[in-house]
Amino acid sequence: LAFRHARAPEKAKEAFEKAARGQEMLSS
Repeated sequence: LAFRHARAPEKAKEAFEKAARGQEMLSS
């Protein structure tokens, strides 16, 4: 899904960071 937002790198990066944070919270 991230590749679909390649046209909006800023939004994609923000979404990716949020997803990464969410995964860290779930795994912790």
